[in-house]
Amino acid sequence: MSEELGLTKVQGALSVRDIREQVNLIQGVMGAVMQKGIHYDVIPGCQKPSILKAGCEKLLLTFRLSADYETARKELPNEHREYEAKCTLRHIPTGQMVGAGIGMCSTMEANYRWREQKLACPACGMQLRKSKDRDEFYCWAKKGGCGKKFPAGAEAITKQATGRTENPEIADCYNTVLKMSEIRALRHATLGATAASDIFTQEMDQGEPEEGKRPAPRPDPTPRPASTPSKGSPKPQGEFRVLDEPIPQDYRQNKADYNARGFFPRKIGGVYNRETRKTEGGEWAWGTTNPPEGESTTSPSQVEPTTQEEADKDQLEKDRDAVLARLKGAGYSGVAGWKRLRGELSLPVKRVDLTQDDLDEITSMLDQYTRTETPREPFIEDLYAIANARGLRPDQVDSRAQAAFQTPLEECTVEQIQKLTTILRSLPATAPADGGLY
Repeated sequence: MSEELGLTKVQGALSVRDIREQVNLIQGVMGAVMQKGIHYDVIPGCQKPSILKAGCEKLLLTFRLSADYETARKELPNEHREYEAKCTLRHIPTGQMVGAGIGMCSTMEANYRWREQKLACPACGMQLRKSKDRDEFYCWAKKGGCGKKFPAGAEAITKQATGRTENPEIADCYNTVLKMSEIRALRHATLGATAASDIFTQEMDQGEPEEGKRPAPRPDPTPRPASTPSKGSPKPQGEFRVLDEPIPQDYRQNKADYNARGFFPRKIGGVYNRETRKTEGGEWAWGTTNPPEGESTTSPSQVEPTTQEEADKDQLEKDRDAVLARLKGAGYSGVAGWKRLRGELSLPVKRVDLTQDDLDEITSMLDQYTRTETPREPFIEDLYAIANARGLRPDQVDSRAQAAFQTPLEECTVEQIQKLTTILRSLPATAPADGGLY
């Protein structure tokens, strides 16, 4: 093979087939074992998924690697600290070093240094909410508060500092920052040692600041051009003028507010491709359609915060969309499905009228389901068609299901069948008789 490609055979080097099998192995583990949000996640604007700590551990288990750490601490002013970690990976059977990576983390990073201080109840310490029709704040008892109300001009309210403030308990972050430096070093070492950088990236620096907590969504560095605004966003008017300012980090979260003020991003110098329907080349620029005279042309660095009622309304809409998506997956899609659901639960006629109590009731019903109502037969037929093209017998397919999910194929869920189909698609046309990946 190497002579046909004109390559020089190097002693101890992997063959092309070995490299292909390793790539198939990583893709198979990703499809059958790893889950999005647990082992890897996708950052808006990045084409490749970002590997998380749990995903690194699965790759280390797959290739039988162990991780050793060396850390160095640097003291910074105002009780801040910086940690630098080095991760060394060794092959467990042989003890040979196969890769290394470094990572740094500091309490001076914005994620640890700053805290967003909000008004707190003087009685119980819970967050206060602004009344919609009265000039007062209240502590919401439904969310665990004491239920007391306070006038907006009360001294207990006006003397509280709000906004971005220094973290007064910075020492509580020492262990988190230490672990974060080790996680970054682990990602660096794992991707290099397993040659998985073409599948994963390690761009999610703030992905796992603490064990067991999901990462907060990061702003999209490549927002969509304002020439195609999303539904509900005001359409920009007037001539676009480029401002000497970067695109605000919170633009995606407050797009409607920025556009209403006449500020939005646009791609400059690009060429529109009719086949892909995308603008190729060029650079994103931050600008405005406001006239030079009259109003100030400087964009707001921070938009005015929305009221608590608006925030609650937005959260209700997000919860409603999530529950409706689960209903669709459970077989309650369309008009017929909605009528059937209303026959089982006491719900309003229109979906847009669902309250938080209605959503809680639907969620409780969905959580009681032990399996999806989606028929398995079409997915089974697709699985066997792919297996037949790879030269696999039905008993070999069942053994793969046993190895991947610890359950026979006849008891696999639709989601597990789809994952197994993805694994078989990644195999070469003629699979080895012993089952390949497993």
